[in-house]
Amino acid sequence: MKFLGVIFTIYILHITCYGQIKTDHQKAITMLKTYYNEHTKVWEYKDTESPDVFDKKLDALQLRYCTKKLRSFSQKVIADRGTDVLTNYMGIDITSIKTMTIVKYPVKKNIYIVSYDTFIMISSTEAQRQHVILHVGVVKAGNDYKIASVDGYPE
Repeated sequence: MKFLGVIFTIYILHITCYGQIKTDHQKAITMLKTYYNEHTKVWEYKDTESPDVFDKKLDALQLRYCTKKLRSFSQKVIADRGTDVLTNYMGIDITSIKTMTIVKYPVKKNIYIVSYDTFIMISSTEAQRQHVILHVGVVKAGNDYKIASVDGYPE
């Protein structure tokens, strides 16, 4: 009878741990979806707002969703190149969000695959569809998650 009690206890622990892992993955995916939706809104108005307003909005967003190290790296890349490391320099817009998928990378811990379609202008009148795949690293910060890296940067 003790043997059945031990087996039952192990089974309950397994179910509880698996449920927690699944919940943690869902929390990370939800955070990433929210981040990229808000990120899109900030970048959408970049050209119509003053640089100071844009910088403040982007900084507030990254303060909330990114680690200090990634935030610092991202700000440096934007200042130096005017491009966005969090989208692998490819950009993202409202149409891209509709095509976005986010799944847990099965091999590496705390890495999620974010993919979406965007259009790159190849001439003044012609755009080419580009499929973007990002490997986004997250870390647990209290009860929430923060983005720590995109395609291995800033490591």
